[in-house]
Parts: sequence; structure tokens; C-alpha cells
Amino acid sequence: MNQSFNALSLLVEACQTRKLLLVWADTPFPPQETLRQPAASLINQWQSAVAQCAPLPWGQAVLPSLPVLSLDSTARLEAAASDAATVVTLRDVVAQGRPTVLKLAGDLASRAGLFLTWDDVRAARNDRDKAHILREAAHIAASGVVLVLSQNPGPTFDRFWTTLLALALCDAAHLLALGPPDYPWPAPLACIGPIDDATAIFSHLQAVIPIVPHRPTQPEGTQRDAVEFADLEIHILPRRGEAYPVDLTLNGQNNWRGQVQAADLPWIKTGDDAEDGTRLFNVMFADDALRTGWAEARALSPQRHTRLRLWLDVDEPQLHALPWELLHDGKTFLAAGDDTPFSRYLPVDAPWGVAAEPPIRVLAAIANPADLAAYNLITLDVAAERRRLEEALAVLPATSQQLVFLDAPVTLERLETALREQRPHILHIVAHGAFSDRREQTVLYLQADDSAARLVADADFSGIFHRLGQERPRLVFLAACESASRSTVDAFAGLAPQIVRAGVPAVVAMQDTVAITATKTLTTSFYRQLIRHGEVDRALNAARSLLLAGESPDAGAPVLLMRLKDGRLWAADAGGPSTAASQGAVYNITIQNATGFAIGDGAQALQGAPTALAASTAAASTAPPPSVSNLRALLHPLDDVQIETLCLDHFPDVYDRFSRGMRRDEKINLLLDHIRRRPAEAARLTELLRGML
Repeated sequence: MNQSFNALSLLVEACQTRKLLLVWADTPFPPQETLRQPAASLINQWQSAVAQCAPLPWGQAVLPSLPVLSLDSTARLEAAASDAATVVTLRDVVAQGRPTVLKLAGDLASRAGLFLTWDDVRAARNDRDKAHILREAAHIAASGVVLVLSQNPGPTFDRFWTTLLALALCDAAHLLALGPPDYPWPAPLACIGPIDDATAIFSHLQAVIPIVPHRPTQPEGTQRDAVEFADLEIHILPRRGEAYPVDLTLNGQNNWRGQVQAADLPWIKTGDDAEDGTRLFNVMFADDALRTGWAEARALSPQRHTRLRLWLDVDEPQLHALPWELLHDGKTFLAAGDDTPFSRYLPVDAPWGVAAEPPIRVLAAIANPADLAAYNLITLDVAAERRRLEEALAVLPATSQQLVFLDAPVTLERLETALREQRPHILHIVAHGAFSDRREQTVLYLQADDSAARLVADADFSGIFHRLGQERPRLVFLAACESASRSTVDAFAGLAPQIVRAGVPAVVAMQDTVAITATKTLTTSFYRQLIRHGEVDRALNAARSLLLAGESPDAGAPVLLMRLKDGRLWAADAGGPSTAASQGAVYNITIQNATGFAIGDGAQALQGAPTALAASTAAASTAPPPSVSNLRALLHPLDDVQIETLCLDHFPDVYDRFSRGMRRDEKINLLLDHIRRRPAEAARLTELLRGML
């Protein structure tokens, strides 16, 4: 190894201060000059050729617990690492104590973020996911050491270096390379030895930072049952003229825009769920661009597994009341299919959830007032409801779950006290509910102290979750008739949306009256499926499928409202992110890292002693994320031109949504909605605004 002692010492020192970035620069599938065939065909060819890829040059050596910026879209690096994490989108985070592969060239397995052409490479800095990866690499490399590894450097590497890597890594104190010593490495890269030296170097670095096994959070006794999904957001925007603009966004990147004609949406049920769902699907995708986008998004999804999130970004209750859960593509109900978990997305100014750790705590409250007959309501079978929940959760060992029933009377006050004392992950409510057209509000039939019925308004019930703060449940299941109904004036007036607005990541509710027999089937199936994999949207799809199989007229009634982008209530990775397709969301209750955008904030430039670096990193990593209210205050002094310029230069996808005559406050709301959906960009916006003021 050239300069072996100095170079190795430099690498070890950088490793100790977490300022060493590895770059795996071999690209088995280089970008094309132009795309001469459908993207799906090219990707299929690449996937078929993965088996012919050469093995990694460092043999049995294992990657050290460091970030690796990779130009390789295959999973070879992850397979060669122990317990590696991956970063493909801005929702993914760098894992501490584990190798983390920053997949700049995308992920071939999920088809996310691939560089199909060199135009894609040149546009990478304007892509939010690629910019996120480059930003993380730049933070790690700043004043630190970069070690490029390449078995066969050539024109493809040189082009990636000049187009993307040189600028992103320009603040590194040392740029080193392992590869052919006689290769004309682009300046200022300095080759320190052949690629074969990687084995010895990795062994030294592993001794400095050994891999720390992570603790699984999948409850003991549950099935892993992991399925990888692409993420498709269906975003219906406010009406413009005679149509509603619609955006389809796959994995935060691929985007198709079209529109739905307003005249096509007035709705009268026929009583045939399949016919109604097919008609709604055909209206939704009548636009050629949207139909093409739907077909391509499904084709680009791994094994056609597509997580669907419907974002109704409109204040028109008639759109919210449509039976979206009955959408039928001509073959199957999307909200009942195994490969299309479905939820309604509601952006809310609230922090993301964090991974639930076993034991999974469930609080169940069954409200059975003594005078239900006076309201023409059926008395609930409390013993049967208890037995149903107990049997559904019985597959979990007692050490992995805690099921607590709130004894009668189920008053609002006693419920709040139990939530504070038990701090459950799941709140399961069985009660009657109703929607008042005159008062335009939802009520639940809970109990008074004397066990008589007490009608609790939606605002009073959701107020509990506002007061609970970070101790609120991650999932609320409302087995109550009409508990998901929406006001004819305010789309947030229904009980379920108000609970989401109060900060609960996921709510299952009913948007129509539901037979008690259907509720029993739904509840049992939902929890049994949830225990298998921990994903709320998949569990509800499976439960809905069972209702359809039994020809239940209530299959369209259950609604899942979610605030994150992944449906996972508990995850297999403690403290880590969900990966590519997870990544998210939901309304999810995952149950993701609450500081999802603090990754780069914790990687400060290397200044002074390592202890100073560690102190600054720790301070940054614990800093609270900027709130939307704080960002709104920073945006307030800007005039209309400044807001447009800010978005044009730094948030082009927001700028694209601006229309002629749009007010300044509407533009600010669009920008803040973007930040709510992509909290990783909040810190960057804060920095930009402070620079402008």
C-alpha cells in the first residue's frame, strides 16, 4: 500500500471521529445516453443480469459500521455487510452503529431512484431524494476523509465524479482512492493502493468501530412477514375551473399530473360495490396522463406491490364522502388487495411517531349504557367483545402484549385517566355513534357515572388526545357506527379526522352504519393480521377482503386515516428507519424516527479536537425540529416575489403548483404543506429563511 502507515493512520483517526465516508464507485448498470425502450423493460433487463455481476473485491471482509456512498444499484453491498441500513429517499435515515449504504444510484430491487439516463444524473441535484443523499455525504465528508473504492474505474466513474461527486465532496480534507494504481484518477483523488488492500483496511476499521447489533422491536412470537412496497400518493388538489388537478407521485420521485372532471363526480350508489368501485376508478383515471401514470407506477413497483395513499387536499365534503375504499380496477378492490394497502392521507402539523417497542399495550373500552333502548340502539355484548379481543391477541406471548379493559362505566374522564396511566399503543373503542345533521357533528354514546348514556361530542373526545401530548396512542380503532362521518361544512369535523388532527398517527373508523356482525368480523380479522406484520393498512385491507368474501354490504365503511407514510405499528429495526418503500408514512404508525430530518444536522464539519466534534454532533442530533408555526413566522416578512423566488430556486415542485392569481398566503400554505410531508427539508428551509432575513 502506498503511504501505508500515513494513510491507514489517517483513516483510523477519521473513523474514530465519524468523519470517514466510503464511496463504492463501481456501476454495474451505467446510465444510458438516451432511453430507447420503455423504462420498465430496461429495469427488467438489469434485474435479470444481477446474477452475472462480479463479486465484491474484498472477499469475506465485512463493511465497517460506516456510511458508504454507492453508485451500485444492486444489493451487493448490503449483502456483504452485517445488518446494513439503506438510504434511498429523504425519509430514510443514517443508522448509527451499523453500516449504512447511501444508494445514490437508486435501488434496483424496489426500482426506486434509478439513474436510467445521464439526464437523470445531471438532474440529481434538483431531485429531493438525491439531494438528500448528496447532502448527507457532504456533511460526513466535510473536513474529513473520503475513501473511493473501485475495481474497474473508467469513463462512467469519471463522468459521475465530474457531474456529481466532485462538488458534493469538495469540502473533504483528504480524497483517497483504492483501485488500479496506474489509473489516471481525477484530481485531487490520490490512490493509496490496489483494491485488494480493502480487506486489511476494513479489518482495522472494524476494530475501531465494531458493529453494534440492533435490538429487534418485532414482538416476540410474531411472524416477520415483511413485504416491500412502492409508495404511490394520489393527490387531489383544490378545484380549478371545471376540474380537480391530480398528482400521482411514486416513491417521492416519478410524477404524473392530470385532472378529474368535476362534472363526473356527483355520486349515487347503485348497491353493487364492484360496479360503484369500477365507475369511481374509471372517473379517477379517465385522464390519459393519469391512466398512463397508474399503469407505469404499478409496473415499476416491486412485484406490483404498491402502497396507496389518497390525499384529498380539498375542503369539499362531497369528495370526502365518496366511497374511495371501493375503488375497483376491474380485477379487484384496491382497498382489499394484498398488494395495494390503502389509506387516506391527512397532513397535520404534528411530530412523527416513533417505533413502538414490546410489550404492545392495548387499552379497550366498551361503552354499553344502560338506557340504549331509549335511543333505539342495540345493547352491546360486552363479554363477547372482550373475548374477541382476547382471542385475537392470544397468539402473542404474554410478555409481548398487555391488554387492559376499562371497567364500566366508560366515562370520558375515566377514559382519559386510563390513557395517562396505561400509556397504550392502541386504543380500541367499542361504542355506538351518530352524526347530527343539524349540529353537524359526530357524537359517541359513552356513559355517565350512573351508567346512563352520555353523548360525547367529537371535539370533546378528540380533546383528550390534544391534552395527552406525546403520550397519545399510535392507533385508535373506533368500532362505532358513523364515527368517520364528515361535516357538510368542514371536512375535518368528523370524529376520526379530529383525532388525527390531535396528533394520533392512525385512526380506523366507520364512515357509515355498520352491522354488529360485520364489526365482529372486521375486528377479529384486523387484529390477527396486524399481529402478523404490524402494518395497519395491510391489516385493514385483509379485514375488508373478508367482509367482501362474505358479501357484507358494509365492506366500504371502514376507513383508515393516517398521518405518516408507512403503515407499520411496530418495526423490526429499533430506532432505525423503515427502508425504501416504507418508508414512511402513514399514516402510519410507525412509526418512524421523530427526528427524520436531523441526520445531516448531527454531522457537523470537523473543527478542532474530536471531543469538540462529538459535543457539537450530540447537541445537533438532540435539537428539536423546527415547527411549522416557527417556519410560518419566518416566512411572514417575505413578499410575494421573494416567496416565488425561494420556491423556484429551492422547492421547484412547490413552485410548479403556483397558479396565476394565487394569493401570497396560499403560496405559503403550499410550501408548509410540502414541509409537513417531507420534514427532512424543514431544517434547510429554516437555514434559507434566516439567510434572507
